[in-house]
Amino acid sequence: MLKMAFFRAALYGAAGRLDEAFDCLDQAIAYRDPALVHLAVAPEWDSLRGDPRFAERLRSMALPSVAHDNIGN
Repeated sequence: MLKMAFFRAALYGAAGRLDEAFDCLDQAIAYRDPALVHLAVAPEWDSLRGDPRFAERLRSMALPSVAHDNIGN
């Protein structure tokens, strides 16, 4: 079930259930899910980007906080 935590986090975020999304995201981070490499830039995380907890998670993984709108410019 931990392997699906990354995808559950994205789904919860899209549904506006942010607390559940961050709980699942924390599980994915603990599991060291390889999909997390795109966390800073993937559009499916836009619903979480405005929450300070998102930047905290990026910092905890040493990923830069990148604004999605600036990708490719």
